[in-house]
Amino acid sequence: LAMQGYELMGHAVMVKVSEAEKNVVNTTVTNPSGATQGQGSTRLYIGNLNPKITEGDLKMVFSELGDVEKIELAKDPVTGAGRGYAYLKYKLAEDAKKALVQLNGVELASQKIKVGLVNENDDPTDKLEDTSLNAQSR
Repeated sequence: LAMQGYELMGHAVMVKVSEAEKNVVNTTVTNPSGATQGQGSTRLYIGNLNPKITEGDLKMVFSELGDVEKIELAKDPVTGAGRGYAYLKYKLAEDAKKALVQLNGVELASQKIKVGLVNENDDPTDKLEDTSLNAQSR
């Protein structure tokens, strides 16, 4: 990958081959006319992120593999610090699959990130703000 040795937040990006391709679900379906068409998730979950990673950092890394439409980085509502995960949406499902295969297990800012496909029917970004406790809810 082109990101090998790239410096991010003072740390070199280390790219190591993973077995993420085993996790890629076959998303080719046959339509009624008999032709095959690609369908699949364009949304990714990115976990085990360094709390100092920003949306800009993620965009820089993930846009190497395709056109990124949206990034939602989970942040603590009080401190603003990253919670260690984000959701990212590509314009094309093929780009999401490439990112899954090529970036799952990559070391980013001294932490091996986890990349997974998100089910299109479930919108996890609705839950980004619901996971924190505040003083009134205790």
